[in-house]
Formats: sequence, C-alpha cells, structure tokens
Amino acid sequence: HSMRDVNKISSIPIRRQRRDHAVIHVVEDDRFTASYTMGILNKTYEAVLSKSGEDAIQDYIDHAPDIVFLDIHLP
Repeated sequence: HSMRDVNKISSIPIRRQRRDHAVIHVVEDDRFTASYTMGILNKTYEAVLSKSGEDAIQDYIDHAPDIVFLDIHLP
C-alpha cells in the first residue's frame, strides 16, 4: 500500500533530515552474506535488510535509508 502512498514517498527526504542517525539498507538474498553483513552493520548503525527486489522497494519507502547496498545479481 505504501508504494501507492504519494505523501509517504514524497516525505522520504524530510524523514531523512529529521533523523539523528544513519539508516543503511541492505538488499541481499543470500542468507550467509545477509547475516554476515547485518551482523557487522548492526553494531554501529540502524540497518534494514530486504531479501527481494519487491521487499527492497517497500522497505526503501518505509525506512527512507541514507544509503543502499544492493546485490546486483538479485533475481
């Protein structure tokens, strides 16, 4: 539903500016790589993991990350 929410999408830059911490978005479908990466990042940052392209779009809208690490071989 939030993919159709124009207000939520347009508020992404505002939500980023209002935060006092960085949010990192990892898009990875390999369980080992995802677990390893999130284990490292969660020690210092708020990290969000998506395991599919569709989930990645939804999570991007929901969490307004500051940076995205994307698995380029994602189906």
